Amino acid sequence: MLFRLALACSLCGLGVVWFMGQASMPISEIDESLLDQSVKIDGFVAKVSDMSSVVVLEVYDSTGSVDCVSFSEDKYYVGQEVSLRGKVAEYEDEIQVMLS
Repeated sequence: MLFRLALACSLCGLGVVWFMGQASMPISEIDESLLDQSVKIDGFVAKVSDMSSVVVLEVYDSTGSVDCVSFSEDKYYVGQEVSLRGKVAEYEDEIQVMLS
């Protein structure tokens, strides 16, 4: 009986950790205090700048916008709804998200 209770508590704890890792954050909350930390954002693509080996996306939600840098070959278009993960970085005194 005690084993089942411990197992149930462990599984609930893992579920909470997984859920917290899946939650997205408002773009307005991304600032210098989150440098080098992983974030997840949900929003819409406002601008796509394709530069040979890198794509810079301007992504916005109801709270603000942020540039996201992608080194993948994924295709993005203006107006596309996206859910992105990456690390917060600073480039030329601007906060951006380096996509993973």
